[in-house]
Amino acid sequence: MSMPIPPIYEVETRFRFLSLNEIWDMLPIFQPYIDQEVEWNTIHYGPTLFQSDQILRINHLICQGKSRSLLGWKNPEQGNSVNIRLEIEEDITKGIQNSSILARLGGKKNMDTSTEVAAELNRLGHPKFMAFSGKNLTGEYEPQGFHLKIMLASNPALRWPLLLEIEKAAHSVEEASKFEEEIIEFVNQHQLESRMIREEPPLLLYQANH
Repeated sequence: MSMPIPPIYEVETRFRFLSLNEIWDMLPIFQPYIDQEVEWNTIHYGPTLFQSDQILRINHLICQGKSRSLLGWKNPEQGNSVNIRLEIEEDITKGIQNSSILARLGGKKNMDTSTEVAAELNRLGHPKFMAFSGKNLTGEYEPQGFHLKIMLASNPALRWPLLLEIEKAAHSVEEASKFEEEIIEFVNQHQLESRMIREEPPLLLYQANH
């Protein structure tokens, strides 16, 4: 049974491409660092929270034959040029003890299974309202400390089903602002401005369905 980890600020943006080859043609520096494939199914809970720009979800992941389930919560967007959110993510594969997310929602903090966590979200009035699945190709771009993620979504309704995301994790608002500047400098250096997508994948899916 897992224990929660402290929240972090995710600092990220993403870019639209038509194919993997188009990414490698424009950003060949990234190709050697993409070294993992992750299958995912993401279930979003709490339509009222979503309307207030909060994200509550459970991710079911398969990587290298191993399955994991993660409970995630993100606060409203606070970035200027890229996406910055305070994020808490908890491994609920074998349940959770002292969940800070469930506590934040006013629920029971200890659960034995991920199924119980989903049931608790429903009990708290945050039902499932949206889901999608796909595959990510991931890696760490060590020269600048970027986490790389190429999202290949299986939902044909998405406006951009292939997105490249670059992300850094900050431990304070000040560090998040510094990382935002680093990402924008990288965008400008590689002339990626016209490809930037501020809308995050959950919002893109919600827009496609509504």
